[in-house]
Amino acid sequence: MILRRFCKLAAATLVALSACKIERTPESYIDPIDTPAGEIEASREELTDRLISTAAAAQRRDNPALIAALVPLSGAGFFGLEADEDSTSNAPVNALVDLFSQGEVAMTEPVVEVGPGNNVAWFSTTYEVSAAPLDAASVRFSGVFIRQEGEWRLAQGHLSRATPPTLPNPALPAAPDTAAGGG
Repeated sequence: MILRRFCKLAAATLVALSACKIERTPESYIDPIDTPAGEIEASREELTDRLISTAAAAQRRDNPALIAALVPLSGAGFFGLEADEDSTSNAPVNALVDLFSQGEVAMTEPVVEVGPGNNVAWFSTTYEVSAAPLDAASVRFSGVFIRQEGEWRLAQGHLSRATPPTLPNPALPAAPDTAAGGG
């Protein structure tokens, strides 16, 4: 009796499963990162223009213009030349203003790469600073923008010397000859 019920249940299950058809998931639902090339190019151009505006704004000590260009995220990571990580939202603005406020600044064309989903972008550029506090140096500015609610915002930034500082090179004493002493 139990065996007969089990056989009927198994047969009913097989009949029910044979009516099911498994279909392949449409490609449009898998990894939908096919952003049109025009949208990616428009994002790249927007970010390039915003980065170009940073040199003049920093030199003028125009914090609102820098904030408008970078739109830093709250808690964005920022690493500078003299300081450890600073996670305040105005850290990139303050660092650029401090660096460029006392000298002339020229800038190379920024290199901006936008991800295929049009939601993340990497950038790099170099500022040529002609006066103190850097005493004529090249400063590399690189970082990451992310797109939140349709707006590009600086998520991480990094400032570093592109050319090492010129330091006095005193004559070094000669190394002792340890081979002659047998030691």
